[in-house]
Amino acid sequence: MPKFSIKHRKTGEVIFSGRGGSFKEVVQSAVLLGAASVAHTVLTSLRLKKAGKAKLYGADLKTQDLSEIDLTEADLVGSDLSNANLTGSCLKKAVLSRCEMTGANLTRTSLGDADMSQCNLSAAKFTKAVVENANLSGANLKNADLSRLRLTKAVLADANMQGVLLVSSDLSRNVISGNNLAGGDLSWGIFVGTRMDNANLSQVNLEHADLTGAKLSGSNLAGANLTSANLQGADLSGANLEKAKMSSANLSGANLKGAKLSGAMLDGAKLIGTKAPQCDFSGADLSDTDITNAVFSSAPMAGVKLLRVLSTGANLSGADLSNGSLVRATLTGANLSGSTLTHADCRQAVLDEADLSNAVMSSANLSEAALNRSKQAGADLTGANLTKAVLADSDLTGVRASAADFTEANLKNCVLDNADLSNCNFTESNMTGIKMTGASIAGSDLTRTDFSWSVLEKCNFSGVKIIRTSFRGAKLKEVRGIKFKQKTT
Repeated sequence: MPKFSIKHRKTGEVIFSGRGGSFKEVVQSAVLLGAASVAHTVLTSLRLKKAGKAKLYGADLKTQDLSEIDLTEADLVGSDLSNANLTGSCLKKAVLSRCEMTGANLTRTSLGDADMSQCNLSAAKFTKAVVENANLSGANLKNADLSRLRLTKAVLADANMQGVLLVSSDLSRNVISGNNLAGGDLSWGIFVGTRMDNANLSQVNLEHADLTGAKLSGSNLAGANLTSANLQGADLSGANLEKAKMSSANLSGANLKGAKLSGAMLDGAKLIGTKAPQCDFSGADLSDTDITNAVFSSAPMAGVKLLRVLSTGANLSGADLSNGSLVRATLTGANLSGSTLTHADCRQAVLDEADLSNAVMSSANLSEAALNRSKQAGADLTGANLTKAVLADSDLTGVRASAADFTEANLKNCVLDNADLSNCNFTESNMTGIKMTGASIAGSDLTRTDFSWSVLEKCNFSGVKIIRTSFRGAKLKEVRGIKFKQKTT
């Protein structure tokens, strides 16, 4: 039988030699039978010395075929196994720390309880490998293929996982906090309860991944693909999700406090009960989302798209929605107090019973919007377009709406005390039953406006345009700027 030698990767010194049918048989013999000296063999055969495993420190095993052999408890610290074929081999409890294993084939390899800490496993292939309880801390897994593996008990602390493939892998409740997974493919992966805080996940593919209850606070997910991902109850506070793709993702109950989602795509996503105060949604697309009972208080949302959004009871108080698009959005009962909607497009939006008190809606487009029973006390509607809007039974006390367009608007039974409605267009608007005390409507166009049964007291009507305006049944007291003909008897 031919003789084979195992040499040190750096010095070239022979650290083990033996005869066998192949090199891998000699390697297995070294691991299972021990030292190679004649004296050691004699002592072992006489049972004067217990057989031991050879320590193949720094062994040069690169490109070798080591498939389908038993290397249980092998001590290969610092060895070179780059591009080695370990397919189907058993490396349970093996010590492989600081090994060079670039491009190694670990398909179907058993690595349970193996120590692979600080190994260089870049581009290694782990297809169908068993890695339960394996120690991969500090390992370089750049571009490694860990797809379809159960990694729930593997130790991955400080491992470099840039570009790693984790397609359909299970890392539930694992800890990869602070790890670098940039550019990796984690699609369809299971990360339930996984700690991933402060990790680098920029440009990763997490499409259809299950991240229920995952801890991602402070993580970098810029440009990540989270399409159809499940993030229910996940902690994304302070995370960077700028320009992330999150279409149809489920973020219900997630914590997004202080997160950055500027330019993110969230169309069709679920954000039911999501907590996102101070979260930056500037330029983000939340079209067709469900934000029922979500909290977006004080959130920067300039230029956001909320087209056809569905919500009841959402909290957007103090949010900046300037230049946003809320066309046909349903925000029934929403809290928008103190919010900014300057130049926002709210055409056909449903804001019934919404709280818009002290909101800034100057130059906003609210045409055909439904604002029934809304609270708008102290709001700024300067120059706003409310053509055909319905504001019946709303509180507009102290509203500032100079130069606003209320053409064909319905303000039936509204309270307009101390409102500034000067220079507005009220052509054909319905103002029946309104209560207006101390308000100014000076310079406004009241052509065919209906004030029937309204109560107007101490109001300024100076310079108004009255053509076929109806005051039938109205109560006017100390109204300036208009005079009514006295009936002759």
